[in-house]
Amino acid sequence: MKRTSLLLCASMLALVACFSPTANIYQSEKTPGVDFKNYKTYAWLPAKDTSFTKLASKKTVESALAQSVSIQLNARGMQFDSLTPDCLFTYSLVLTKTYQLGQEPPPVYAPNSNAGALPGQYNMYYYVPASTANYNPDLYEGSMKVTTFRDGTLVIDMIDRKTNKIVWRSSAQGKVNEKDRQGVRPTINEIVPAMFKKFPLSK
Repeated sequence: MKRTSLLLCASMLALVACFSPTANIYQSEKTPGVDFKNYKTYAWLPAKDTSFTKLASKKTVESALAQSVSIQLNARGMQFDSLTPDCLFTYSLVLTKTYQLGQEPPPVYAPNSNAGALPGQYNMYYYVPASTANYNPDLYEGSMKVTTFRDGTLVIDMIDRKTNKIVWRSSAQGKVNEKDRQGVRPTINEIVPAMFKKFPLSK
């Protein structure tokens, strides 16, 4: 039994490693016993947390998010109503930068030797890159590579306006190389449809 559990854990770790570090992880859950067919209209609640604005524009995020979520809700027969909505949607977003160190093949240097003026005097060595005679200290060619990643977690909550309780929650968590990121709107347009795949109302 223990051997089977260890094999299962190893398989799961291997699966996660295959998708890391650029895969998105989606989760969704709903409150049991809630009849979602009663929700015909919706509106947005303003987000209180603005810590992500150091890395992204709050106005751009909210505009792209509202548009993308509205497309999903409208396709399921729901309509926007800012006066008496049946449910409310709000979000929380966390964005951070992380750094990862890696190794690359070391560069080849051609040390030039200058013999000492007197016998037995230590030689002086000058490191010069093999590819060029002009050494530029601003260009690092060592074996240590620093890669910057953008980590993000987006949570969307659906709230019953009358009971003020969360009835559905979806989250997306991802990590992408900083140089490969697409921008706010393309990213949101990609992940929101995936977050709504398990929405209680079908299209």
